Amino acid sequence: MPPLSTDEIHQKVEALALPLLAQAGVDLVELSVGRYKDDVIIRFTADLPRLGRGRPAGGITIGQCSTLNHTIVGAVDADGFLGLQGYSLEFSSPGLDRPLVTLKDFGRSLDRVVRFWLKEPVEGKTEHSGVLVAVSDGTLVVQTAKKREIVLPLGQIIKGMLII
Repeated sequence: MPPLSTDEIHQKVEALALPLLAQAGVDLVELSVGRYKDDVIIRFTADLPRLGRGRPAGGITIGQCSTLNHTIVGAVDADGFLGLQGYSLEFSSPGLDRPLVTLKDFGRSLDRVVRFWLKEPVEGKTEHSGVLVAVSDGTLVVQTAKKREIVLPLGQIIKGMLII
């Protein structure tokens, strides 16, 4: 049987891991699968969800990352889809300086100071910063230091970052 492609491994690992992460009350931020020589490298980035507007749950702990790493390794080994192929599984938190990419990332950043870079100017500028006050399916609302609210179309955002 030929080895699985990285896309196939990604799909299988994600299907195994998502229920385990949900059971632990953890959100998947990113999952990547790559190869190094003959081994498969599986990298998880996960975080705790926000408990409500303006109330961060705090970041995922090293202990939680370690426990989830062992749990997911156990599930991958039990499933056996990698056969005898060597692999490593890395599990980490996203860190404070990670880019904001998904709608969930933006939702976690409500009431925090953020900076956005845009493809096209909004109100004459391609860079805006302020407190993220609202997130919807298609737009974000940022309140500037001058207390003006600017609506940013989600599709125009190149990158968003928390200002630490």
